[in-house]
Amino acid sequence: MLTDIDRSPRMELPLLDLILAQCQCGRMRPRRSLWAALAALTMLATVAAAVSAESLGTPGWLAAAAGVLVTITLSVIGWLLERQNGQEAPSTKPEPRRRVPAVHEVRDRLTFNIHAAIPLNEPASEALSDVYPTYIQRDIDITLRAWLKERTHDAGLVVLVGPTAAGKSRTLFEALHAELRDWRLRMPTNGTELDDLIRHEPNLDSTVILLEEMQDYFTSQPLTAHRVKSLLLGKAGRVLIAATIRPVDIEAIVGPQTGIAQEMNKDADQVMKMLADSSSWRPGGAERAIRLDLKPHLSTTEQARAAEVAQRDPRVAQARDRASEHAVIPTLAGTTELIRHWTGEGNEQGQAVITAAVIARRCGHPDILPEAVLVAVGGALLAGRKAAPDTADWFPAAAGWAQQPVRGQITALRQVRTQAGRIDGYYVSDILVGHSIDEQHPHVTAALAADTTWRQLIDVATHQACGDIGSAAYRVGRREIAESAWARAADRADKPAMRRLALLLYENGERTRARYWLDRGVAEQDPVAMTLLASIEDHEGRPERAEALLAEAVEQGDIYAMGQLGFLLRIHGRGEEAESWYARAAESGDANAMTNLGYAFLQRDDLDGAESWTQRAAGLGHAGAMQNMAVICRRKGDITGRRKWLQRAAETGYALAKGDRRRIDPWPGEAGDEGISNSILEYAAALLADGDPDESLLWYRRGSELGDSRCAAAAAALLDSDDLRVRAAELAYENLRLNRADLRGSYGHDVGVEPHLAIMRTYATTLRAAGHEPEALLWDARVSRLADPNVPAEGSREVWHPGSWRWRSEPI
Repeated sequence: MLTDIDRSPRMELPLLDLILAQCQCGRMRPRRSLWAALAALTMLATVAAAVSAESLGTPGWLAAAAGVLVTITLSVIGWLLERQNGQEAPSTKPEPRRRVPAVHEVRDRLTFNIHAAIPLNEPASEALSDVYPTYIQRDIDITLRAWLKERTHDAGLVVLVGPTAAGKSRTLFEALHAELRDWRLRMPTNGTELDDLIRHEPNLDSTVILLEEMQDYFTSQPLTAHRVKSLLLGKAGRVLIAATIRPVDIEAIVGPQTGIAQEMNKDADQVMKMLADSSSWRPGGAERAIRLDLKPHLSTTEQARAAEVAQRDPRVAQARDRASEHAVIPTLAGTTELIRHWTGEGNEQGQAVITAAVIARRCGHPDILPEAVLVAVGGALLAGRKAAPDTADWFPAAAGWAQQPVRGQITALRQVRTQAGRIDGYYVSDILVGHSIDEQHPHVTAALAADTTWRQLIDVATHQACGDIGSAAYRVGRREIAESAWARAADRADKPAMRRLALLLYENGERTRARYWLDRGVAEQDPVAMTLLASIEDHEGRPERAEALLAEAVEQGDIYAMGQLGFLLRIHGRGEEAESWYARAAESGDANAMTNLGYAFLQRDDLDGAESWTQRAAGLGHAGAMQNMAVICRRKGDITGRRKWLQRAAETGYALAKGDRRRIDPWPGEAGDEGISNSILEYAAALLADGDPDESLLWYRRGSELGDSRCAAAAAALLDSDDLRVRAAELAYENLRLNRADLRGSYGHDVGVEPHLAIMRTYATTLRAAGHEPEALLWDARVSRLADPNVPAEGSREVWHPGSWRWRSEPI
């Protein structure tokens, strides 16, 4: 039963608001919307009068008369308004979408993050650009441009790697203008913006997506690996992702793949794993993702080209005169002048501002630095030197000095403005940031070693910046600082900070607080928090809850959660359901899911289905998928194909491991290295079976070099080498000490653990036969302890890592 209050005419204002809003949005023309509003008011007035009459007992004719009177009054008002307005106003049209420029239309150096160069100080040919010195062709240009030319037929990812001022951005600029000049150029500012672009514009055919300073796309608003994979599969058309990054930044964003670091680095690690080394690429090759390394100094052939260019461009001639020939590129960028401005004789307060900017960047702060950050950190530096500013308004003059050009347009610090009349912050030259790392700048090094510097920065930074500062602190082992920074960001519902804080607390044994932050992340609809919490729920014996969380993450669009849901269902014996989820993840570009799906087809002898999915994963650089392709070829009787795929798997895996030692240090075991060690082991065995013991031994040695005890044992048998037997036993012991639970969980005891125990037993027997009984007993004890799953490995404990869904052993 409704009360009298409930029966009141509630819809009057919302209905009128809707009509007026439609008018404002251009859905109705003004005159029509005015009459619609008057008609609505008339209707509402009449209804209101009728309801009031019913409620109050007023005669109906009187209520109707009141309604008519309201209508007449409003109509007169409407007539007067229309007469005042004169003729009907034109309809409001939606603002046209901004045109996306072509590559050749964008020549601004800041767009491509190209350093300012030393100026033309003398009259020169009009053919010379005031902005860009004449380009010196680099050795990688032939490979880069040939690879780009082939991308006119499909999608691709190219990453130029090199130190600061090596010429990465200019090299990429020239190559894109030469080969893809008519393609559209997109420049997202962060990973989330790129994700949104791909989601809302499914057709990006003939588009270059420029990611200068690639590391910045994997911070607090990260680019997701599955988006990159989706692009490489051509789901948005012919799209090229073109990026630059420094080697030191690769180390920072990839990092170890355990615990919190895995969650922080997962997307960056997966993207970097997609890249084939340029040395392995040949014209017509299948690699859609490639890495090219640019050396910090000019090679002999590049120096010869620079000498030829110097005859036409006086800037290059000056650079060659002022520096050793191989340092021409840094000299053109004014490196010497920038460093002198910062560290030589100069304005102490201005130099402190530059130092503060470098420190903030080294602490993980995003590259646009607010004034408050520079004032706080710079003021503390000056106070520490007993040179605190006399007045509170010291910063403008100091910043002005720091921004003075050191030569031409080259500056150590520059303002960043996105709106007229407002300074967003300041950008410090990355040349100086790189110099502080290479040369261990004393003031920067001392500041980074002090907790007070980090805490002071956290106090004045935005909560978004605190998320990145926490990640930088964790990477250098400052766990307490990381917790403080992440806590500040998490309090403002920063999703990456909430889950990283949760993982840190989980590692510290604070499970209740960890669950609180994961629950907060789930409430904020963070799919990554859902997958992490699902891992914990399954580990603690609640698979139904884990399944529900993963399903919710899938609803949020998380491709990784699809694969994890397939994994969860498979380990709980629901193979057919698992396969359907692997298929969904594979369709979305997940190479691991493709490999798992192909393996599922292989297990039931559907070789065509297995080949289809496995070959797609192999095309994305997955070494395990390449190894599975060899198995498929063997079952089909294709001996040549088997040998080809085994070789490709071994070469790819070895190059990946050598390119980034953190893939294998600490040794992840054959269950956690994405098929690298198994690929090398099987290829070496195939070479031996084919009558090529020398090449086989080479690959067994390579596997041993990476850390595989099985390869070391095989090499020891071929050479009858006691030294290799010792190494094999030590590697087997280390592998089981670190990865026993993971090996058992992935392969079972007989396949995962027993081969390594056998290597250790063999070594104990060898020692005993040589009369070294005490040492043999030591190895016997190790075998006995590691063979029993209920006995912990010596000096370590087995810990569950939610981010990887794996057990890892950690030192006690």
